[in-house]
Amino acid sequence: SATAEGVKVALRHCLKFGMTTVLPTVITDSPQRMLQTIEAIAAVESSNDQARIGGIHIEGPMISDRGGKGCHPRIYIRPLVWEEYQQWQDASQGRVRIITLAPEVEGALDLIPRLTNDGVIVAIGHSDASKEIIHEAVKRGAKLATHLWNACKKELARDLEHVGAMLAEDELCASFIADGHHIHPDTLKISFRSKGMDKSILVTDAMAGAGAGDGRYLLGDLEIEVVNGVARDPNNLTQLAGSTLTMEQAVERAVRFGQITLAEAVRMATVNSASLLNREYEVELKESRVADLVLFSFENNNLKVKKVMRAGE
Repeated sequence: SATAEGVKVALRHCLKFGMTTVLPTVITDSPQRMLQTIEAIAAVESSNDQARIGGIHIEGPMISDRGGKGCHPRIYIRPLVWEEYQQWQDASQGRVRIITLAPEVEGALDLIPRLTNDGVIVAIGHSDASKEIIHEAVKRGAKLATHLWNACKKELARDLEHVGAMLAEDELCASFIADGHHIHPDTLKISFRSKGMDKSILVTDAMAGAGAGDGRYLLGDLEIEVVNGVARDPNNLTQLAGSTLTMEQAVERAVRFGQITLAEAVRMATVNSASLLNREYEVELKESRVADLVLFSFENNNLKVKKVMRAGE
């Protein structure tokens, strides 16, 4: 729910699963609702019984209204004008750190360097862009591919196209939802090998059903149905609608599905995301650094969080 108290509930929940810093994501909605949600996130005061907010991720509204839209409401998909972006930053006291957009939308390529120069990480997502446009977006400053393989062009050509183009862009980091539903395990393994251990980032894309049971949950105005742990649009059961993944599960499944080491999976959940945000100092284990630590067991590919330390407590 787009209230400060609702955000606190989510942050306390995140901390239980070992996430000490999170970037709450605001998806495509009306300008008023997006602004209200940003204000609610910004109103949350820091507390050691909840994960800290490391910035806000805005996913939309400048996305594809075709195959790449995912479960974002088509009625609110629109160009992002600089005035609306400034409203976001004013409302959040400059906390908007990542903006996901579709670079093929008119005006997006010109917007990328402006956002980058203002300190925002531009991500490519919910897009049907060609390899030429993707290359140009990276050239102009795009740094991330948002939940690669999801909400993007489905048809793969024989030549390098879309997903392949983003995997091949050496300067582009890529985030992956390693739940076994959003990406086939074999595809995840190939993607890790293509993108490399330093450029791959684990994300949850979690909605309200994460760490909870099956049932119905709200994602904005859309009622989402979670069946057997998978979140779907009940009006279109082939359409995934966020995930129920927790980060401890993401690390565990990245090892199992991606055929990588535990150390590599932990790096994808910590060091790589911090590096993207230029906050490497937060994940260094040394004197004077932030004492955010997670004690967990890992046996038979089963990861369990035992204790979480946030800022030394």
